[in-house]
Amino acid sequence: LGLRELTGPVAARVGAVGAVTGCAAGFFGIGGGFLIVPGLIFATGMPTINAVGSSLVSVTAFGLVTAANYAVSDYVDWPVAAIFLVGGLFGGSAGRYAAGRLAGAKDALTKVFAGVVFAVAAFILWQSMPRGAAARDSMRASCPPPRMPMVEPGGRAFIGPRWSAGPDRKST
Repeated sequence: LGLRELTGPVAARVGAVGAVTGCAAGFFGIGGGFLIVPGLIFATGMPTINAVGSSLVSVTAFGLVTAANYAVSDYVDWPVAAIFLVGGLFGGSAGRYAAGRLAGAKDALTKVFAGVVFAVAAFILWQSMPRGAAARDSMRASCPPPRMPMVEPGGRAFIGPRWSAGPDRKST
C-alpha cells in the first residue's frame, strides 16, 4: 500500500467494510462510492486521495457488471446514458484535477468530501419530506390534537380536544 502493510487484520477489516458497504449499496440502491471512501479510510488509514482512487477502481468494476445486467435486461435509456456519460467524462477530468490540487492541502480534500456527503444527505432528507396535503394528513395522523382542560359556559370543567367541530365539541 505504501500507506500501511496489507496484513491479515487489515485485509480482514477491508473485507468486512466491503461487505457492509456492498450490503448498504444493495439495500439503498446506491453506487456505494460515498460509502467506499470512508470505509477504506477507516479500514486502512490511507489518505483520502488514495481512498478515492481505490474506490473508483472498485466502483468501475461493480458498475460494469451491473451495467451489463441492466443493458441485457433492456433497462437502459441509451440516448440519456450517452449524454450523461459525455458530461461525466468532462466532469470526472475536472474533478480529478481539483482533487489533485486539494490533496496537497492538509485535510482539504477530506473536508470537501464530507461537505458533499452532508449536502447529499440534506437533499435526500428534504426530498423525503411530505409536502402539501400529504404533509398535512401525515401530521394529523402522527400528531393527534392535544387534550387540555376546558371550561364550558356553565363553569363545568372537562378534558377535551383543543379544537372542536361545533357545539357538541367532537374533535376533527
